Amino acid sequence: MSGSSFGMPPSSFVDGFRMPHVFSAESFRSAVQYQPRPDDVFIITYPKCGTTWAQQIIALIYRLGDPYEADTQLLGDFPFLELRGAKSAENMLRPGAIKTHLPFNLAPWSEKAKYIHIARNPKDCCVSYYYHHKSHVFTGTFDDFFEMFLSGDINFGDYFDHLLSSKPPDESFNIINQYKGSNFHKKVKAKNGLLQTILNKLSTMSDLKPKCKKPYQNKSALSLRPNWTS
Repeated sequence: MSGSSFGMPPSSFVDGFRMPHVFSAESFRSAVQYQPRPDDVFIITYPKCGTTWAQQIIALIYRLGDPYEADTQLLGDFPFLELRGAKSAENMLRPGAIKTHLPFNLAPWSEKAKYIHIARNPKDCCVSYYYHHKSHVFTGTFDDFFEMFLSGDINFGDYFDHLLSSKPPDESFNIINQYKGSNFHKKVKAKNGLLQTILNKLSTMSDLKPKCKKPYQNKSALSLRPNWTS
């Protein structure tokens, strides 16, 4: 582990990759060794780049517009790969998606799996990541954090390295093609107004903010989700 900086807990370094201290070496190594299934969908993002928003949208697609009864279900049904390890992906409910902040050069890769990569303006990402750290006892100023962000001296490493690790888009990245001809694809086509339902639920910041915050306010609930065991 590295020494703490501006009141933050020490980071973990596993095989040269920097993560929060709660991420174990065992879970990280099992994550990078995970063998993707053909029906796997990965959401690959640098932190604070729209991960939870994407999860909410995909969840509504998979659930045909039916929102979760409990916000913590999102965390169970979209396993955080390097936090919970490969078993969480193996045991997840399907159809579903796997969340990871690993760069593409570390994320499990298969031409048969599907990948959603989200990039965000680095200025917005930096500001959002700063406030995320402020909520986790970071005592430095924004200028302090800005220097850390630019240098990559931060959990999950350099934003620009992560961005440059992404693969060029092609038809293998198309999430829609995964289910064409399947029973699920037929259900989506038969669900009239599904797109409008999703837009109505997640199209504004007032809709989005509570849904992004609530799942993480009760972290003890994660232990109750069997498909999160590693």
